[in-house]
Amino acid sequence: MTTAQVQDLRDQKGDKFVGRKTLPILIGDNICRWYTILMLIISLLVIRYISNNFLRVMVEKKFEVNINNGSVPYEFDVIEFILIALNASSCIRLFIYRQPKQDNITYQKWYGPIYCTLFLYYSMQAVA
Repeated sequence: MTTAQVQDLRDQKGDKFVGRKTLPILIGDNICRWYTILMLIISLLVIRYISNNFLRVMVEKKFEVNINNGSVPYEFDVIEFILIALNASSCIRLFIYRQPKQDNITYQKWYGPIYCTLFLYYSMQAVA
């Protein structure tokens, strides 16, 4: 289970009309929104765990510990802050804005930037 159901929130009437069985239709709009918010929070915790554990090990192996005291470069903290801001704004939008047009805006504001930022984050890990 992921957050892919965000795209299904914007056209529930059309999905019901053609007989699609999307998550918002199966479990209800409100539960689906809360579930998505939970998944966004879990994804942030996973990213933080990756940063604190795996990335720190990679940095320590590549550089001498004396150079940066074994800490992760600040660029990763900047990217994590951006991810937190994107997820927080998406959670707020999912909770407050519940009309199909607003759901479409939430979907567009979240999916594009989040995947671009994640791509940047993980490509930085490959370089580090």
